[in-house]
Amino acid sequence: MAIAPSPPSKQQFISLLQAILRDVKALDDVSFESFLAGDLKIAVVPDAASKAGRPVTTFSEEQVALLKESLEDVDTRAHAKELIGSALRTKRDMVQFARCLDIPLSSRATSAEMMSRLVEATVGYRLRSAAIRSRETVHTKVDVDYGPEPPPALGR
Repeated sequence: MAIAPSPPSKQQFISLLQAILRDVKALDDVSFESFLAGDLKIAVVPDAASKAGRPVTTFSEEQVALLKESLEDVDTRAHAKELIGSALRTKRDMVQFARCLDIPLSSRATSAEMMSRLVEATVGYRLRSAAIRSRETVHTKVDVDYGPEPPPALGR
């Protein structure tokens, strides 16, 4: 399940088309012929200044809820990692998803560290808690009758 970013606004789309138009206008005749033949491609790469206008999150509340609900049914860390990896493909996606769930996550962490943190925060804590609860039910207290006197102190 991949989480698709929210659709761009009308103004963002117009800006994209204007950037493409500027690039096509800047081509010389030979480059334009290569472009038409499919040998030359035009790519729009956002510059650092345009990052300031980006929204904080690209996920809708519905998409976050859907992924969170899917993770509630997961019973292994490996399956959770697979599910998160298929839905969140970039570090930026992981950071934004973590923010939506109020999971502290450093944007300076590696993607493997981010993945581990997301798995532990969404599925790992539940699995760990279940393991502790099952261990507590197995270890029952055994009464030992030492008779009328208490056991001797150890080490004396």
